[in-house]
Formats: sequence, C-alpha cells, structure tokens
Amino acid sequence: MLDVESGKLVALVTVGSRPRQIILTPNHDYALVLNEKSGDMAVIRIFSLGGNQVGGARVKRYKSAPLFTMIQVGERPVSAAVVGLNV
Repeated sequence: MLDVESGKLVALVTVGSRPRQIILTPNHDYALVLNEKSGDMAVIRIFSLGGNQVGGARVKRYKSAPLFTMIQVGERPVSAAVVGLNV
C-alpha cells in the first residue's frame, strides 16, 4: 500500500491473482481489492497498517497489513461499489 501524500510504500499485502481495482469503504476502515484472474476479493483492514513487520529482510522496513478475508465473487470481477446504510 502507498501513502498517497508521501508517495511512499508503507505496507505489503498479499492478495489474489491479477488485482484489478481497489475500493475503500465509506468509513475508510477497509480496502477491497478485486482480483480479476482468481475471481475473488481481498478485504484488508486499513487500521492494521501499523501492525508488526513480516516478510524477512527484503520487506522488513515495511509494515504488514493483515488480510481480513478473501471472498469468492465469480469469474473476472472488474468493478464494485460499496453502499452505506444510514441507520
């Protein structure tokens, strides 16, 4: 993941095959990554970007962002929308 303001890499996240689109939830708690080739969506907790570092020497200076879950969404997803409910 990149810090938009600084343009620097702040975390490495393993997602599915051929990531196509990233969507943020309205409250910015989660990033949803649509993976075109693997037909799934990775759900990443944004707040966890401050977590422990993993990945060995190659990535030790970056923080890890734990993958919350993977959701099968069907063949070749290319777009999505998040709709919030006012309760």
